[in-house]
Amino acid sequence: HINWLRATVHGAFIIHPKLGLGYPFPKLEKEVPLVFSEWWKSDILKVVKQALGTGGSPNISDAFTINGKPRPLYNCSSHDVFVLNALPGKTYLLRLVNNVLNTELFFAIANHTLTVVEVDAGYVKPFHINVVVIAPGQTMNLLVTANQAPGCI
Repeated sequence: HINWLRATVHGAFIIHPKLGLGYPFPKLEKEVPLVFSEWWKSDILKVVKQALGTGGSPNISDAFTINGKPRPLYNCSSHDVFVLNALPGKTYLLRLVNNVLNTELFFAIANHTLTVVEVDAGYVKPFHINVVVIAPGQTMNLLVTANQAPGCI
């Protein structure tokens, strides 16, 4: 959470339960880290310095990414986007990390219910929701059960 230096960090630290304890929720098909980041053409430190100097909001990034891959509509995209091939009826643990510098993000999967099980490295009483908001620097673990025809979620 220091300054805007997290713009230069990519990846996630995954903390697993102590050996033999397991998770406090049903068996999973797969754990999937989803790191939300930004792609900048600008020098991040210059962007924040300009914002602090003017008292205004910092400029926005050139693209948002999931696991380092932008949407196909961005100019910088190689049409290679993140895809999770999911099997119907299987439950996945999505490990969300908001590495975006100054923007809260909303996350949802069409026609699926999300179960929040952890926020910022602490288990929570599971609750069901259709969309979550995740703040800059925040982490969140969600369970999702694929309930659509074979394909991707």
